[in-house]
Amino acid sequence: PDNATVVRRCAAVESLLGRHEQAGARLASAIERLPDQGSAEAVALMNELAVNLVWRARYEEMHACAERAVAAARKLGDPPLTAAALALLTMAESMTGTAERAEAYRREATALVDSLSDEDLARHLESATRLAGMELYAGWYADGDRHASRALALARATGEGGELFLVLVLTLGGLWRMRGKLAEAGELLDGG
Repeated sequence: PDNATVVRRCAAVESLLGRHEQAGARLASAIERLPDQGSAEAVALMNELAVNLVWRARYEEMHACAERAVAAARKLGDPPLTAAALALLTMAESMTGTAERAEAYRREATALVDSLSDEDLARHLESATRLAGMELYAGWYADGDRHASRALALARATGEGGELFLVLVLTLGGLWRMRGKLAEAGELLDGG
């Protein structure tokens, strides 16, 4: 894998271990070292840093990071990468901005994810995963259920997105719990 992928995976493990400051420093340093701040690698790293900033309750920084990621992804013309960044910007707006902007970003991210073929989405499961996680957080449970269910089905069918599997199980289990699908949620979470 490329260096950005290795950095993102190392930071993910550090975060799982509760080492959020260390993970954030690793991500920020990797972004700074990239020769092209508008590359797909940079956007992927910025998306991970935005998630990391949520864990560290640094919401204004998360908002700025997500805005940078969206701007770079749009410039690249990469729908899955843009959708993932928009999902994070939606979350940032819901924490620090306005409900109207959050809803506009969510609609845009949803349209992008929904327009992807199963083949394209299977290669970019992070876009639906980020969107479903934001929808769980913000209370759009039916949409989150649809996005997480599709992503999890594709992950199972293709073997792609192994690093996202547990996140998808937890997200979908949470969505089902909030929708009153308790037996299904329990079965999913036990299986996960």
